Amino acid sequence: MTVTDQRNDTSLARDAGSGASSLGLLVLRLFVGLAMAAHGAQKLFNFGGGGGIEGTADYFEALGFEPSTPYAVLSGLVEFGGGLFIALGLALPFAAAAVAANMTGAYAAIQAGTDGDFFAGTGGPELELFYICAAFALILTGPGRLAIRIPALDGPKMRTLGAVLAIVGGVGAVVVYHL
Repeated sequence: MTVTDQRNDTSLARDAGSGASSLGLLVLRLFVGLAMAAHGAQKLFNFGGGGGIEGTADYFEALGFEPSTPYAVLSGLVEFGGGLFIALGLALPFAAAAVAANMTGAYAAIQAGTDGDFFAGTGGPELELFYICAAFALILTGPGRLAIRIPALDGPKMRTLGAVLAIVGGVGAVVVYHL
């Protein structure tokens, strides 16, 4: 009979770092991270037909975010930088926390302007909720082995801190929106 000390059991961490799991996390990180970075590039650089800072600020003003230009810049930086960090797996708990908080603010604004629609095609928060859930999943699992890692920023305590920051940041974004 084998007795396992539950305090030192790292089987969950080992599973998330296995070859197949790491490959799956890489695919998720690349898609979510690069899509988020492109979303931010639309805000910052008018990439892919986005509105750039001016167009994003106008849109944010229509949603009720004031002052709209600083929020447009901050949102673009979080999405662009956070997305690139997520794709690389670099400082993942914090990059994903920033993205989750930012998308929670977007969710609050989108949900306030809809009639309860869910799907993005009808103006609902489907996409924002996807990004929030994907960011939380990555915070909880870590980046996997196929990532640029800084061990001091990637342990279980940092993932817990990332989750707390995502929640606090998300609540803060909702509060700021409703002020």
